[in-house]
Amino acid sequence: MLPVYIGIDVGTQGTKAIAYHPSSRTTEDGSDVVMTGTILARASKGYDVLPTTVDGRAEQDPADWVDAVRHVLKEIVSG
Repeated sequence: MLPVYIGIDVGTQGTKAIAYHPSSRTTEDGSDVVMTGTILARASKGYDVLPTTVDGRAEQDPADWVDAVRHVLKEIVSG
């Protein structure tokens, strides 16, 4: 079975995920190893910012972050 790494980025406007299969190769002269790889799947899901508070700060519902992580992982695994 090939190794697969999944990276997740939970940002202010949405969550992104990527599934990646790493590989490497040696340079022609044998002096170095170059890391390469293949992107196997990508997914993203945005979320809204809640209305600003009285003092002007924007807020988000942490449940939206959890839902977005579940969503992108499901897409990555099924895709």
